[in-house]
Amino acid sequence: MSIVAYQTLQGPCILFKATVYSKQIFSMKKFRRFTNLIPIFQLMRLRQWVKNGAVYAALVFSGQLFIPELFLKSTVAFLAFSFLSSAHYVLNDIIDMPSDIRHPGKKNRPLARGSVTKKTAWITAIVSESIGLMISVSLGTNFLFYAFLFTILHILLIFVLRYIRIVDIIALAAGYVLRIIAGEAAIDGHISIWLSLSALCLSLLVAVGKRLFEERLAESSKRSIQFPYSQKVLESYLAMLATATFITYTYFSFLSTFGTEAISGVSTFSGRKWLMATVPFVLVAIMRYLQNMYVGVAQSYQQLIVKDRLLLLSSGLWVVSVFVVIYGIGR
Repeated sequence: MSIVAYQTLQGPCILFKATVYSKQIFSMKKFRRFTNLIPIFQLMRLRQWVKNGAVYAALVFSGQLFIPELFLKSTVAFLAFSFLSSAHYVLNDIIDMPSDIRHPGKKNRPLARGSVTKKTAWITAIVSESIGLMISVSLGTNFLFYAFLFTILHILLIFVLRYIRIVDIIALAAGYVLRIIAGEAAIDGHISIWLSLSALCLSLLVAVGKRLFEERLAESSKRSIQFPYSQKVLESYLAMLATATFITYTYFSFLSTFGTEAISGVSTFSGRKWLMATVPFVLVAIMRYLQNMYVGVAQSYQQLIVKDRLLLLSSGLWVVSVFVVIYGIGR
């Protein structure tokens, strides 16, 4: 190749290399920006958004799940409570940061390990709360009222109520019940009082179980808790609330009827109390949960639940059986 031809080709080659290199730098910058957001997503605890699925309860049990307009409203309600709950998680981590740094499990939270600054955390909390309330406005004044109530409850829980024994458990459970009531307000629907009571008892059961796990974890690690519970008292609460959850759900299933009793004088499957067929799955799930609480071993309370196959299986079968009864037999 002649010198002239080489010099002619050298310019475009350099330009091509520069273009490729600039694209690589741009891609790396985009990747770094995304990785910088990961600690913020962790701080918001997006995996905990599943708890806000409780807003769909009114939609599911009213048999209106497949009505697009109502499903959209419930989904908007889900997003509203998800952003609100994320704001409360962030606020809780800001307040607890000094103690989280010394905690064996909580020291890995974004704020405690230094992945997110306190200023960024405050901005995240304010933005999440604002988004949640703005979304709530679109669902009407009734839903907005419950959203405000949910926010006030959790602020009181973070600063005051969690230091008052028994009240802290009730306040924690009330948050779950407010999700269900807000979901009812979002679609302007109605659910059975027995289902609401069952949800309350289940929420209290989960809250007591969490407190019991924390007490046992503190005891095993020889770490003191500022306002400890007696484990025996918590165990008695656990037994009482497990019974209450089972009884209230059984009453709800017994009093619920779907479809018509007969067609042209011929008795049919629909119209009977087929929701009681879901009771055994609830019973197995409660019994397995109690077994895990008394003899289970795990690094966190969530692992005690989500990694138990029998508990997940019974819960999954309950969901399937509810759908079969309401949207299959009940049609």
